[in-house]
Amino acid sequence: MSRMWFLTGCLACVLVFGPALADAQAAQGEKKDDAAKKEDKDEKKDEKKGERYITLGTLSGQIVRVGDGGSTFTIRLRGAIPTWVPTRIWYGRVQGRTQFTPTSEDLDIVLADEAKIRIPMRPELDEKGRPKPGTPKRDPKDRDSNLGGMKGEPGDLAKDQWVTVTLGRSTNPKNPQVVAIVVLVQRDTANYNKRDKDN
Repeated sequence: MSRMWFLTGCLACVLVFGPALADAQAAQGEKKDDAAKKEDKDEKKDEKKGERYITLGTLSGQIVRVGDGGSTFTIRLRGAIPTWVPTRIWYGRVQGRTQFTPTSEDLDIVLADEAKIRIPMRPELDEKGRPKPGTPKRDPKDRDSNLGGMKGEPGDLAKDQWVTVTLGRSTNPKNPQVVAIVVLVQRDTANYNKRDKDN
C-alpha cells in the first residue's frame, strides 16, 4: 500500500513540476541564445569602430630596417650611460667626474592596422626645381594635422629616417599586443639623399 502511495506521489510531482522544469530549461536556452547574439553584435560594433588602443608612450630613433612594405620596421634607440670616474684624491676626499658612455639598442616595431603615418610637408617645386612661395599648404580635410606634417602611408617609411613613434596596447583581451599607433617622421634624410643623387 505504501509503495502505491509513493508511486502516486512521484507521478503527481512529475505532472505538476514537469512543465515548469521544461519552461525553465527553455528560458535558459533562450538566455544563452540572447547572450550569444549580444556577443556577435558587440564584435560587429568593435569591427565597425576599429580596434582601440591605450597609449603607452613615445620613442625616438633612426630607422635601420623596413620590412613587409612598411608594416614592420626596426629603429635604433640611442642613449648614454653615466658612470662616475675618480680623478684624484684631495685632502682625503676622492674627486671625480661623470663620464657618459654612448649606447644604442635596436627595437622591432609592428604598425597597427589603422596607424597614422605623418611625413614632413614637402613644398611644391617650380620648373627650375626651387620651392614655390606659399607652399606647402595644410590640407583642410586632414583631421590629424595637429600631429604635425602631412598624411603619409606605411610605404613612405624608409631606412635612415628619424622618427618619433607612439606605442599603444590593444584593449582586445584576446590579443593585447603592443603596436605603433602614430609614426611621425622628423627628418626624411632617406628621401633627401635620393633627391641629391637625382640632381
